Amino acid sequence: MSDDVEARVDELQEQVERLQDWSTQDQLESAALRQLVWRLAEGDAEDYDTIVRGVHSALDRVESMQERMADIEAENERLRSRLDKLGDIGAKKTSKPQKIAAIVTYAEQRRSDGQDALVVKPGTIKGLVDISDRYSYTLVDNIIDEYEWAHDPSEVQRYGAIGRAKPDKGVLIDFEGVHGDPVPLSKLINDSGEKGVAN
Repeated sequence: MSDDVEARVDELQEQVERLQDWSTQDQLESAALRQLVWRLAEGDAEDYDTIVRGVHSALDRVESMQERMADIEAENERLRSRLDKLGDIGAKKTSKPQKIAAIVTYAEQRRSDGQDALVVKPGTIKGLVDISDRYSYTLVDNIIDEYEWAHDPSEVQRYGAIGRAKPDKGVLIDFEGVHGDPVPLSKLINDSGEKGVAN
């Protein structure tokens, strides 16, 4: 009889230990979950009546972060694609599109905040893409003829600044046009006093 009682006591002790282990595990999991919720939720734990409201806030915040991450990844992909099109700026430009991409990239790096357009002169183009003087002038004319975002600075300044000496040859790069819809020529004319010139 005492063996039966002793076995039963041992069995009950094992059950109690298991229950304590489970209870400790549940407490740890519950504490970890609470910590996660309050870490992700907006504000502090005291801002919420119940943890359920905190969970909803945390889920909203996670969803917002996922949307932002998707936007960032899409922008990153767009920039990578653009960079691939531009090619390596330091490498020798063999094709006409590579030369033009290098010129636009150079102009973008030279522009200051809020500057809509910038003039790049043939001498700069010659050194930038390693071409002859003659071809640099030809390339300026080709860019102006082929791209809506490229303008002849003499045309813009002729209407915007009467009486001014004829400007040097170059290509006026309209940055808004490069990245989207071209800026109307009238806007460039009206803002021509703010245009920079890359020497």
